[in-house]
Amino acid sequence: MANNLKPKENFPQIPFFDDLQKSFQAIDAVISPFIKAAQEIAKAVQPVIEKAALAFIEWIDTEQLKSELLRNYWIIMDEKLLKILKDSNKRSIQDIEQIIMNYYKENSFSNLEKLFNPYRGNKQFSNRFPIIDSCITVLHNNPLEVSSYVVIPALLSQITGIYDALPNLVPEQQKNEIKKQLKESSKKILCPLSANGKKPKNCEFVVQGNAKINKDIFEHYMMGKASYNLYYNYEVIANTFKNGKQVDKVQDDMRKKGLFRHKILHGIDLQYNSAENIVKCFMELAFLMKMYTQFSEENAND
Repeated sequence: MANNLKPKENFPQIPFFDDLQKSFQAIDAVISPFIKAAQEIAKAVQPVIEKAALAFIEWIDTEQLKSELLRNYWIIMDEKLLKILKDSNKRSIQDIEQIIMNYYKENSFSNLEKLFNPYRGNKQFSNRFPIIDSCITVLHNNPLEVSSYVVIPALLSQITGIYDALPNLVPEQQKNEIKKQLKESSKKILCPLSANGKKPKNCEFVVQGNAKINKDIFEHYMMGKASYNLYYNYEVIANTFKNGKQVDKVQDDMRKKGLFRHKILHGIDLQYNSAENIVKCFMELAFLMKMYTQFSEENAND
């Protein structure tokens, strides 16, 4: 039976598959250089991607640190200090605060003075620097537990002056537009007390003076212009201006960490004399100067 088997024949190629193979070969010849180029690009880009990924992780780490600082009323603008805090790998707020205090205490508080160097040429602040410089002198010549009773109220008065002046930076046209938006978004009518101190009949509630309205206008104005960090730094400072009743309602850790102008300047809080509160006052004042300068320059260029 085996002898009857025919030898294996070479079957002729099917033209369709032969043409298809040639087509694939032609396509391969065209795209191979592109594939090779893409591989080379991927090889070159990989370090860049890895570097970008590391930078993103570092950015996240920095933002988390800033968030923790803000929750504890620390407004850090000094990039050198931020780097020191990041490199320390400390995550306990007590450890972080100790690093901050050591940084600002060294060389007779020279790093506190440097916070204000960018704003010394601003004519808007010229009348404030004699007071700021006097506060630094008091720190140089007295124990912290003594100087804090003098320095903190003096700085809070300067903080108040700039904080209250910020709404004046809103251009009049935008101020009117925002005021209209605020009025339309609320069914309540804003109006002052009448001459006899009673609430007018056509008002649902009363705002004494325009301070609250102006600050609402400025906050809406800032939300459209400020960066995320600028906005939340301002919000931290706004907590300094909570009145006594509002402060009493907040949780204990907020009272311990916060710095509240009303209670200090009105003699309600007599336990504010700490090194941490001194540094926080300097930080808040420097930040408000930065904010005032930034918005002034932006409006001047518009």
